[in-house]
Amino acid sequence: MASDKALSLKLGGGKMTFEYEVQGNYGYGWELETTEVSRTEALKRLKEYRENAPEAPHRIKKVKNNG
Repeated sequence: MASDKALSLKLGGGKMTFEYEVQGNYGYGWELETTEVSRTEALKRLKEYRENAPEAPHRIKKVKNNG
């Protein structure tokens, strides 16, 4: 297992966090609906979008946030 320092250097030295995008596909490709900082909140939003717009598929995508 790599040390924290080695892992930090491998990832570019900066603190990397993740965000969770809720996306919907309304026939023109995947569009960003909203962004959440926790997976739990993203799952709640996903459930809401699926209930309110059942005609379109929705998904969660985990994305890097280098900020």
